[in-house]
Amino acid sequence: MPRKVTPDMWLFGAAVMLLSAGVVMVYSASAIVAADRFHDPYFFLKKQLFWALLGSLGMLVAVRTDYRKLEPFIVPTLIVAAALLVLVLIPPIGQSINGTRRWIRLGPVSFQPAELAKLALVFYLAAFLARRQEELHDLRRGVLPPLLVAGAFAALVFVQPDLGNCLTLVALTFGMLYLAGAPVRYLGWTLAPALPLLVLAIAVAPYRLRRITAFWDPWADPRGSGFQIIQSWLAFGNGGLFGQGIGASRQKLFYLPESHTDFIFAVVGEELGFLGTTAFVLIFAVLIWRGCSSPPRRS
Repeated sequence: MPRKVTPDMWLFGAAVMLLSAGVVMVYSASAIVAADRFHDPYFFLKKQLFWALLGSLGMLVAVRTDYRKLEPFIVPTLIVAAALLVLVLIPPIGQSINGTRRWIRLGPVSFQPAELAKLALVFYLAAFLARRQEELHDLRRGVLPPLLVAGAFAALVFVQPDLGNCLTLVALTFGMLYLAGAPVRYLGWTLAPALPLLVLAIAVAPYRLRRITAFWDPWADPRGSGFQIIQSWLAFGNGGLFGQGIGASRQKLFYLPESHTDFIFAVVGEELGFLGTTAFVLIFAVLIWRGCSSPPRRS
């Protein structure tokens, strides 16, 4: 009889706290925008609740499942993820938003295939590295196969174009290889040729270059590429130590673009203050700490 897995309560608690606080802050940051765009202040809240409930159900199933039983599904999941990364590039399957094709819509539900690709890649790397740990000092057999799989996924994500998720897949792969014990020299040899390609990818796309320069000096173009960063700073400054209170952000009133997505942390800072943002960072720190700690106990 298989032994029962006892969940790590620190990890479980951090995930539940982030999920709960995330739902609240998404509603707070998005209600005004949703009412203006969709005439329904609960539009984004409904979507967030749907995915939160679906994720919670998946978590409960995962807690009660021996992870070794997932191994037969790894290759099919990789194939499905790769197929979706190809399909999202084909109109009208892939939804074009702001000049990119990153989303697939199924009725009222839309999702990014890149998110499934991350999960599939983690499963594949975990299984591969567990089986081939003794071969990680062999570049051809131990390191090259996961790099090729990750490289294919990263290339498909890059052409959407989505440089952020592309780099996330690369960083995820190199991080897991390093933690599994792959020689640093192998990782360096494969990473070094990619750096000029990254510089080229940024240089040939003006909007990417503007983002980099705006990050370093947003005041160089305060009404253009630096506008969003400056507005986020104003939100943090207005929040002070204790914040203005949940729902009381002023910057989300169309001063801060994309306040409910990329820059939602600025709304958190304005409404919950320095103490609230610090609490969020600490919860993420607990999540990372327990995620890198020992495997779950069995009783």
